[in-house]
This record gives sequence, C-alpha cells and structure tokens, in this order.
Amino acid sequence: MIQVSSTILKEAIAQGGTTIHSFDANGIHGLFQVILSVHAQTTCSKCKGPIKKITIAGRGTYYCPHCQKRRY
Repeated sequence: MIQVSSTILKEAIAQGGTTIHSFDANGIHGLFQVILSVHAQTTCSKCKGPIKKITIAGRGTYYCPHCQKRRY
C-alpha cells in the first residue's frame, strides 16, 4: 500500500519525529524511528532484501533497491 507523504509526516509528528535515541526534544523522544522500514537497517522490513546506503549532498541515505525504485 502506497502512503501519501502528508499522512506519513502527520504520523511522524505525532510520535515525536525520528530523533536520535539519546536525544530528548522538550521531553519527547523520537518514537517514529522505531517503525522505519529502511533507515539504519541491514535488511528491508518489507521484502527482506539488503539495504543500500549512499551519500547525497554529504548526508547518508538508506534505501531498498527492490521496494524503492528510482523515479525520473
């Protein structure tokens, strides 16, 4: 099922975002990171395939080459 970005963003905000485990933002810990399918994982939680990490503009980006097809 494809989710709309605004739906995902609303859920992330409701759960305090995806802050680092040791970071506390006004008493809110980023619980949304617990349900991430790809970031910092070795295998995709959906297809169980390997996760790739690339660098874009100096930032690490994780993706599943099977589930997340590049769109032009």
